[in-house]
Amino acid sequence: MDAVDDVKYKGNLIYLRQSSFDFVRKHSKTAWRKTPNGRINYPEYNDDAVLEAITNRINS
Repeated sequence: MDAVDDVKYKGNLIYLRQSSFDFVRKHSKTAWRKTPNGRINYPEYNDDAVLEAITNRINS
């Protein structure tokens, strides 16, 4: 199986955390629900949970 987006990051911890978060958001699905005024988007993963997982991985 080939990687969809093979990227390597270098930098300080803050940059790595943000880059990792952006990568996950870019490659995650988004569900949506129609409302009378448009639609509401629901990301596949909760942002707080993603940031916590990334932070935990960086610290280990």
